[in-house]
Amino acid sequence: MSMKKRLLFIDILKIIGIGCVLFWHLFFNTYNLVWFLPLYGMLHLGGLGVILFLIASGAALTYNQYNFNDVKNILIFYYKRLVRVYPAMWLTTLFTFLLLPSSFQNIDYIKLLEELTGFYYYFNKTTPIINSSIWFIGLIIILYILYPLLYNIIRKYRYYGFIVIFIISMATRIYLYNNPGFFGYTNLFYFGVIPNLWAFCLGMFIMSINLYPKFESKNIIIKELSNLSFYIYLLQFAIIPIYTLSKPLFLIEILFFSYMFMLTDNKINEYLLSLRLPFSPSLKE
Repeated sequence: MSMKKRLLFIDILKIIGIGCVLFWHLFFNTYNLVWFLPLYGMLHLGGLGVILFLIASGAALTYNQYNFNDVKNILIFYYKRLVRVYPAMWLTTLFTFLLLPSSFQNIDYIKLLEELTGFYYYFNKTTPIINSSIWFIGLIIILYILYPLLYNIIRKYRYYGFIVIFIISMATRIYLYNNPGFFGYTNLFYFGVIPNLWAFCLGMFIMSINLYPKFESKNIIIKELSNLSFYIYLLQFAIIPIYTLSKPLFLIEILFFSYMFMLTDNKINEYLLSLRLPFSPSLKE
């Protein structure tokens, strides 16, 4: 897979997305913004931020044009996605333990292991108990697993494929929104895979029909903020409960820790991608 220029609009989506999520979690109690711009939970600021992340993820994967013509390439894709997600999540859990050891008191070790998989929400039908942000990890991992199938559908059927996926996804979201507690799950319309499928596939669709801004991302600040967005998302609930500083100082604090985490995670990724695995002699590109 050849290197391509970095796209500005994907970076902007990620930056606006994390901005929406942070604003929601910092201010919704203060300004009572619950279900602000509701539209089935998609356009309150937290939900909007998640949707922008999903669009950016689907777009970035499709833009990179992964090759799924054999099992080996699919395994390489899955391995790279897992390496991208899990070390960062586990580092965040360790950081939360060091910062908020009380959150681990009397914790069921089975539930801790469930949280470390990223699938706590699907095991327990509610958000994780240590770091609520981790619910998103389970969602994005499932979407990564589905990506080769979704990619082939979007590539083969284009408009028809996306329209069918959109209708199924939105119909499911609306149904679950109007039927809370479906099978005992908390806010499945918001946290579930199918209700969020349309956003991930929208990113794929606009790339597959070449309907996206072609401007290259060159500004170092924009690129770094985009790179940090994932780490900011994971770290927010480790820092928000303890901060007593002004909000500008809080932002400086979370940017600093996120940057340190990014540097550490990059080193871990570099090592894991240098390993020789049965399905690939070299994962570095």
